[in-house]
Amino acid sequence: MFADLSVTMSQVEFFGVALSWAISSGIYAFRYRSKSTYYTATKMGTESNWYETSDKIRLYGGLALGCLLATTQLLAIFGIVTSQLNGLIWMLVGGLGGMILHLAVGVMRFLGMEAAVKNSQGTVTLTDFTAKGVQAGATIVAIKGDTMEDAVMDAASMIALAGAAEGWYFGMWNDATDEEQQEWIEEWEETVATRAEEIAADKGPAAKAEEGEQGEEAKEGEEGEEGEDAEEGEEGEEAEEGDEDK
Repeated sequence: MFADLSVTMSQVEFFGVALSWAISSGIYAFRYRSKSTYYTATKMGTESNWYETSDKIRLYGGLALGCLLATTQLLAIFGIVTSQLNGLIWMLVGGLGGMILHLAVGVMRFLGMEAAVKNSQGTVTLTDFTAKGVQAGATIVAIKGDTMEDAVMDAASMIALAGAAEGWYFGMWNDATDEEQQEWIEEWEETVATRAEEIAADKGPAAKAEEGEQGEEAKEGEEGEEGEDAEEGEEGEEAEEGDEDK
């Protein structure tokens, strides 16, 4: 299994995921949504344009995190940065930083949805209702569309990273010193032993009762075999005595 792993190809796949995140965010931020009037339709009265704020944080944040991860991963491919340092950056920036970014964007999108619903309900005239209804609808459609797009991209990225994870972690193992590898092995052995004790404890009396039943069945089987052997021995002795009498 380890012979089939390719550390370089796994790192290239991680690089591709990070680079695609950065390129996608950059194209949207500086090309597709760079027009000054792009977010006008989602602006409702004097309230904050939550959709615009959430989208800019998502795009500029994704561009920054994606560029950083792609850069460190590229340096790791060429051996300029160790796999362990690159792994730490991925865990902190990609994992923790990405989670915080998604959380902030999600909260602002929720506030944008609430503002849209509130704005469409607070109407007086039919004309006002129509205008605000169109704005609310445009905002809700935009938020749902971006949310769905993010979900699809996140799922595709996670599948790609999961497929390359073994080779990527194998590179971290190879870059570790003998002392670090031995320390990891001891930690794994301790974890395995602890979980084995927990499993044995969870079984509890039921496992002991089952073991006791198995032991009793084994004893009964042994006793039965001994009895059969004794009967066969007695029959053999009687046959021998009969032969002697003859």
